[in-house]
Parts: sequence; C-alpha cells; structure tokens
Amino acid sequence: MRYIDNLYGIPIRYTDQITDRVQLLTSSQGLYILKKHPNSLKAKQEAELLHFLHTRGLSVPLPLETRHRSYVFTQENSYYTLKSYLPGSPLPMTDLLSKPDLMSIVGSELATLHDHFLDKEANLFRKRHLIQSLFSNVIPFLEAHEIALDVVSVLRHHEMEIKETFSSLPVQLIHRDLHFNHFLFHHNQFSGMIDFEHVEENIRLFDPCYFATSFLNEIYADPNLRSDWIPAIQTMFLSYHRKNPLTHAERKSIGFTMLGIEAIFIAFFSHDLDLVEKNRSMFFWIYNNKQEIDRLLHLR
Repeated sequence: MRYIDNLYGIPIRYTDQITDRVQLLTSSQGLYILKKHPNSLKAKQEAELLHFLHTRGLSVPLPLETRHRSYVFTQENSYYTLKSYLPGSPLPMTDLLSKPDLMSIVGSELATLHDHFLDKEANLFRKRHLIQSLFSNVIPFLEAHEIALDVVSVLRHHEMEIKETFSSLPVQLIHRDLHFNHFLFHHNQFSGMIDFEHVEENIRLFDPCYFATSFLNEIYADPNLRSDWIPAIQTMFLSYHRKNPLTHAERKSIGFTMLGIEAIFIAFFSHDLDLVEKNRSMFFWIYNNKQEIDRLLHLR
C-alpha cells in the first residue's frame, strides 16, 4: 500500500478485504475505502457524483483527490478511487420490520437523494427505461431461452396496461442499485448511503421498488416475516411521498414495477436455477398480493 502514501500522503497500517473490489484501509489519520472499478469512466462518474452530493450536505463517502488532482488512479491495469469511510452498517431485517421510524428514515433519505439528483446533469449517465428493459430485452430473452414462461405470460397479459401507465412516469437520475444494505445506520441513526456506481436515468419509482424487493428477498424464506413486509414498505413509501410526492400514475404502478424488477432478476440469474426459482416464486407472491399492495400503498 505504499502507492497510497505516494498518491495521497496517507500511510496505511493495514488493510481488510470487504468484497472482491472493496478494501478497508486503516491509517493513523483514520479509515478509508479503496474501491476497484470496471473502467475509468465508471470510476470518474461515481467520484464526481459523490463530490456533488457531498457538497449538497448528503451523507455519502467523500472521494479524495490524488497529488495529481485526480479522483482516479491506475494500478496494475485496474482503476481505483479512495473515499472517506462512513461509520455504520446495514440494520438487521427484524429492526426494519419492527421499527417504523427506521423505515421512515429510508423513505425520507431516498426522497432527498432524488431531489438533489434533479440538479445533476443527466446526459453524462446511461439512459434506460423499465418498459424498454422489460419488453425489448428481458421478456424476449426469457422467451428465447424458455425460462419462467409463466412469468412472461403474466407480463404479456398486462403489457398494454403497463406500457400505457409507465409512459407517463417521471424519469430522472436514480441510484439503480438501492439494496437495503446500501443504507448505513450507526447507533440507530442514519449515517449514510453508499455504492453509486450504477446511477442511471430511469423511472424514479424504480429505486423505492428496488429497495422493497431487495428487502423482501432477505426475508422471503420466513412466512412470518413476509407478512410484516407490506406494512413496513408502506411506511417507507409514505415517508418518501411526504417529502417527494408520487404522481397518480406512480401510485398505480408500484406493483407492476416490483414485478418488472423480479423479471429482470430472473433473466440476470438465468444461469442459476435456484435463484431463478426463488425470484419466480417472489414474482408470483407479489402478483398474488398485488391487490393488497395496491390497497396499502394507495397514497393520498
């Protein structure tokens, strides 16, 4: 880690491998996150976005500049950024299910993030729309490979309704990978949001629905916990809505957006039959409970 000292003037004492692309670095000056990126553009985009959000007062990792005034450096043909460390960790599922104030914080912080995203130039980021992803890519892929054709049948059955409603949904920059473990809490206080590598322009409803489905994925094996999921995510959506009102079209599209996300995961995990079956089961659980979801999330 001598190159970190050379580039940043930060002597590293030791390192801990967090994931295959993330390391926690410890120095006498504090803790830092070293992240490996797939390419230089992704690394630069994320770093500049984090800097922008940090200047707006949001709790996100602060990217550090090298001695050469760059956020990105190359080491052994790989691209890296160094960021400040945010204290905290994801909350246990049972806390999110049983403590409405914590889910309310998630909704409020996401609404705040979306507000600030509106002030960031979107042309620099990838543009996608859930309708295109579903009906031009995911569904044709599943049909061609004969995967989860019962899921395809449901989406084809509702195709016109989905396309008509989704065509009027607000589009803006979104986080796009809003897994529940990207919200950090420290002593039950929100401490920050992480992992902005997949930010893109898409329907804004994608983010809260992605959070909801990632949350469901973690508790799905336990039917007792599953029954608490709808009230918990209702709290999150209501909190979001109070700060950043959802349109009438968005309120009607929550269930279908979740179904679309599950279909995306079925295609993404097509090589793993167990994950295909789990996401297929979640798809139909959401579909079978869609009336209750729509009723509980009928926001006014």
